[in-house]
Amino acid sequence: MEVKKYSDLRFDLLRNALYNSAREGFFALLHRMVMFVVAFAGTGAAVNLLGDEPEKLISIFAGLLVAFAATADLVFDLGGSARVHAGLKQRFFSLLAELEVSAGDEDELKKIQKQMTSIYGEEPPIKRVVDAIAWNQARLSNEPDVTAEQLLRISFFQGILQHIWAFNSADFPLNTNEEQKSLTKPR
Repeated sequence: MEVKKYSDLRFDLLRNALYNSAREGFFALLHRMVMFVVAFAGTGAAVNLLGDEPEKLISIFAGLLVAFAATADLVFDLGGSARVHAGLKQRFFSLLAELEVSAGDEDELKKIQKQMTSIYGEEPPIKRVVDAIAWNQARLSNEPDVTAEQLLRISFFQGILQHIWAFNSADFPLNTNEEQKSLTKPR
């Protein structure tokens, strides 16, 4: 196994931590939204049933909405997916911390690279657009003078569906067209 340079390993660890942070945030948000719908619609259905003259259509709709939302959360395990990505993010940041104290020692770099490769095997399937965004963020973090032309181009459509569709065959070229040259760095 060829040992990566310190800077390359740091970049990969940061990119992976940022990727898993984005995925964790997405699943946690979905889970909270679904739980809100369940609580809100469930309360509405219960209140409507307790009234003097319950509106049957509203009760039926609210009950079906609760059943649909709760089933979707159960089947897709949104909270569990958020926890998986939170754990992966923590492991990548831990390796990044180990890397920082390694002072570039080749044996330490080998050990960290081996652990990183092991974590790759535990990851759920990658959403490539989210990974490309994390690549851009890691590049901006590691290289403060990077220009928009040195970042990967992500289309509007890809950005909208980044957490839904894998885009396995998508190509992410560097930004070269004029309209993207005004891209600003994330905060």
